[in-house]
Amino acid sequence: MAAAKHRPSIKELEKSIDTLEKVIARTEKYKSKFSEDLTKINSATKSSAENLLAYMALRRKDIRKLQSYLGSIGVSRLARAESHVIPSINALLKILYSLRDGHKLKLDEAKVSLSGAKSSIKVNAENLFGKVKKKRFVRIMVTIPTTAAFDGGKTIREFLEAGMNVARINCAHDSPEVWKMMITSIRKESKELGIPCKITMDLAGPKIRTGALKPGPAVQKVKPLRNTCGEVLEAGTYTVSISDQAEFARLETEADLTHADELKLRDTRGKKRSFFMQQQDEELVILKSNRTVYLENSCTVKIYGGGTKLGKGTITGISPTESALSLKVGDHLRLTRNDIPGENASFDEHGQVVNPAFVSVTLPQVLDEIKIGEPILFDDGKIGGIIRETLPDHATIEITFAPPGAKLKADKGINFPESHFSFSGLTVKDEEDLTFVTKHADMVNLSFVNDVSDLDKFFNALNGLNAPKRFGLILKIETRRGFINLPSLLLRSMVHYPVGVMIARGDLAVECGWHQLAEVQEEIRRMCEAAHIPVIWATQVLEGLAKRGLPSRAEITDVSASQQAECVMLNKGPYMTQTIKTLDYILTQLQGYGIKQTRILPSLKMPPSFWVD
Repeated sequence: MAAAKHRPSIKELEKSIDTLEKVIARTEKYKSKFSEDLTKINSATKSSAENLLAYMALRRKDIRKLQSYLGSIGVSRLARAESHVIPSINALLKILYSLRDGHKLKLDEAKVSLSGAKSSIKVNAENLFGKVKKKRFVRIMVTIPTTAAFDGGKTIREFLEAGMNVARINCAHDSPEVWKMMITSIRKESKELGIPCKITMDLAGPKIRTGALKPGPAVQKVKPLRNTCGEVLEAGTYTVSISDQAEFARLETEADLTHADELKLRDTRGKKRSFFMQQQDEELVILKSNRTVYLENSCTVKIYGGGTKLGKGTITGISPTESALSLKVGDHLRLTRNDIPGENASFDEHGQVVNPAFVSVTLPQVLDEIKIGEPILFDDGKIGGIIRETLPDHATIEITFAPPGAKLKADKGINFPESHFSFSGLTVKDEEDLTFVTKHADMVNLSFVNDVSDLDKFFNALNGLNAPKRFGLILKIETRRGFINLPSLLLRSMVHYPVGVMIARGDLAVECGWHQLAEVQEEIRRMCEAAHIPVIWATQVLEGLAKRGLPSRAEITDVSASQQAECVMLNKGPYMTQTIKTLDYILTQLQGYGIKQTRILPSLKMPPSFWVD
């Protein structure tokens, strides 16, 4: 007797059909909930916005069991349905109804077709980043260094020939005059080489950093390089000026240095030391020593030539050393609003703390809104603590994490992962810079976007500037709040066109925790794909190669993952041209390979106020 053909369980089919029909019904509820937003959406992305809502409806519940069942009966698991949710569900429902009873279900055609979804993302990426050569679909964005403004186009030319598609200028650095020089060079070289290149500019946003610290002593250490046996491999070198070059310490003397060859002194420790003198030019003198020397201001030196004393001199203009706060677990740190240089803790004769260490914060208004018990992180999360006290002039932080010998320096970033601030991500300086950006760049990167009020303020500022048609907007998602509010941010941003999202993985890792970064960056990418919004993969891409000339294995793997984005961003480094070439090669070669991955969809972690059932 022939074996009976296997047929899926009617009960399981009904359960699967019910789940999918609820997704469709939930999508309609979302359209109703966000109806006002949908009326404002740019016509070019109206269907994309509706697809985003359908994706959120799909992700409202954990559908991993459904996916497992669908895979077991050999039909679509909806694992790649981000960009075309309703068409995928419609096609799947037809199959499931047919398996159940042969009934042919008539379903309304979705505004986004299966084939049209990928086309939408491609078109949106082209309108934002420009077209790219056919052999590589992923664009390369490169941060332009200050030096590129002054080298006659050499750096820009090298970057373009290596594979740069988008040039990034950071408004947190330099000045409008320097930005203009960079932009002029980019436009000129792009035109002459026939290589299209868009320009984007980062608005600095509200930078929350540690303030100045009380400077350390004005001491300069000169130390030779030795091997493991203590033998000198290279003499310690120190350059002094005999003119008025401010960047160097000054050797003040009436002696004729023409025949001088040795300089003798007692250093800060009272030890006898000597330098061999090498005349470089009429302004600078190179000093070399085979022993460690500690120099200080007003240090008296004796100048010799051929063993004969030629005269005396004085060293001046040695800059104070950069100081740092020494912190360990259990210490208390005061974060103050007073703009005075911070200092380390002071102790009495019994070793008891008299005054804890303190440092100011560059954005004092944060002290008005932080709360006791909230976490705080310093210097990219290297040092962590808990807010234990809030007073009008300062907050007291208990250090709960610090590696041995931890040092906190001035101008280091401060993160408040769980604090909610009322001030906008758009500062007064940002509004001033935006005027320049809309006149000279193709798009703007909006920093520290936390909620829709930040976007509303940006659009109000943009509306009065007569920005060019299709002036691009890129949302930098770099905070926990920005990630949590991403669906609402995407919907509100789509009143504008074109729009992109930058996954700022550095700050996101600090804000959300390193262990959650992989999940966070994946969820951002998927939500953006559902909205047909192109994504920029940013932070520390090939950083080892850019800074030291050698990438790590993990960096190469990271580049492989970055191919899921529409653009990859590189920062700065002395090996940037080589880095661009390497990234161009890897992205081009990997483009011909499929990425093996089995994707399943748990429920998204969104604020309860967002969901509908």
